[in-house]
Amino acid sequence: VTLTWAGSAITGVNFGDVLTATLNANINKQVALGSSVSLPHTFTAGTAGVVSFSIINSLSTPVLAGWSEVIYTDANCDAKIDTSAGDSVLSTSLNVTANQVVCLIVQVTSPLGVPENAQRSFQIQANFVELEIKIQPK
Repeated sequence: VTLTWAGSAITGVNFGDVLTATLNANINKQVALGSSVSLPHTFTAGTAGVVSFSIINSLSTPVLAGWSEVIYTDANCDAKIDTSAGDSVLSTSLNVTANQVVCLIVQVTSPLGVPENAQRSFQIQANFVELEIKIQPK
């Protein structure tokens, strides 16, 4: 990066390293046949930007249809789905500010007829686009 002084003072501009965004959770839980379990996650933005979330690499052992994962916002970060508190299915990207924490819940639903000791694994992916700041000389 090259910065060239334009001959006049520039104020109110902060240059430096941008903190990395993080997505945290590493959870194992059991779920009963045909019921759901909630798995809390937190995303922390290192800078302002736009983030979207998706479920990837879903795998069940043995292979069995009927599993589902749904991502919810957790408005009050209490790790419980509560629509009266503003929690909702996350279907769009979110605008975030630097250091903002976004609480999420992945609700996993098991199908009926799952054999004992069956397993379901998946990953939640955050796609984050930082806001670009351009400084142009006058």
